Amino acid sequence: MSTRDAGDAPNALTVSALTMQLRDHVEARFRGFWVVGELSNLKVHSSGHVYLTLKDPEARLDAVVWRTTAASLKWRPGEGTLVLAHNGTLPDMRRLKKLAGPEFTPAGQTDSELILGALLAWIERERAKAGTAHVPPPAKKSASTSVAQAATDHTAEPISDPLSDYGALEDFLHEINALGDMNLLFSDGRRLFCYHDVDGYNGLSWTRRQAPFCDVHLLDEEWSGRLAEDKARDQRGYVIASRPLTEGEPWQPCGHGRLLVIEHGDAVFGADVPGNAP
Repeated sequence: MSTRDAGDAPNALTVSALTMQLRDHVEARFRGFWVVGELSNLKVHSSGHVYLTLKDPEARLDAVVWRTTAASLKWRPGEGTLVLAHNGTLPDMRRLKKLAGPEFTPAGQTDSELILGALLAWIERERAKAGTAHVPPPAKKSASTSVAQAATDHTAEPISDPLSDYGALEDFLHEINALGDMNLLFSDGRRLFCYHDVDGYNGLSWTRRQAPFCDVHLLDEEWSGRLAEDKARDQRGYVIASRPLTEGEPWQPCGHGRLLVIEHGDAVFGADVPGNAP
């Protein structure tokens, strides 16, 4: 693009005139479509507008959600957004779509996307039953792969966070599991939720790592490691896998049809809480 004095370009457009013509052209050409991309650079302005960037490996698109639309959103994209990974097959798509409801229509039609929609719909129903309004937290993929803090009473958090009612959540996962095979891992950015199929489909196991750390050997490769040299003494956490990955540390099978919830490296539901054995 070259620049020159406006007097030398009598047919020059103003910035406003150009943007209006571009808007009219785009709105006439593109109506009623979806744009799928990775969410980044999300900012909630004091005016209530939400500014963001949608991107894929080849392009970026700046966008804005106007205040009136942002206020009506049932969820706020950003930190705490559910991320989900599903192993199994749920062939009864019609019933799964019914569980998701019209409020959470996924971009695709895979069972994993519909499971995520069903979870979001369940969260909203539980909030509505409790008579609590959902005030989204201030704002961070995805519904394709991949994704708890109470003191002594692990269900002590308010019902405005239905995911903290672990017994009710486990019951709902049983309802989804009745539609087919399902191992499920998902996270709200604070907790990791692990659910094992009621019939034990494909297996799901866990091991807890904490000091004093042991030496381990990776079963599928000629590799051994000394965890004590790689981990700080205050580090702790769980490794979840379809089957044991290592020798040298104790692995436990997840219970069939059971939910395991992990937060800050500790199991707060399932896995013989309290005690966090082995």
